[in-house]
Amino acid sequence: MAREGASIVEIARRYKLDWGVVRALLWEQGIRPWRGSKTIITRRLGSLKTATRQEQREQLINDVKQEVDYLYYAARRLQAQLDKVKKTIT
Repeated sequence: MAREGASIVEIARRYKLDWGVVRALLWEQGIRPWRGSKTIITRRLGSLKTATRQEQREQLINDVKQEVDYLYYAARRLQAQLDKVKKTIT
């Protein structure tokens, strides 16, 4: 569900689990909901304005790159799954 864009809260409600448990399980597996990645990107970009040291800016940029790469990978994976389903149906 997280790979398809569901939030941690939605997953926790669906399976009647505590939010923290779901978050920990997803993060252990290297899976983050898309919305979480988008939020991280937005916050890191906003923090660039106030970052005063070069090391801080580089870390923020690396964080943004990592999240963008994750979103790209997740979108490609989802598209591959959709293509497989389309082939099966037609």
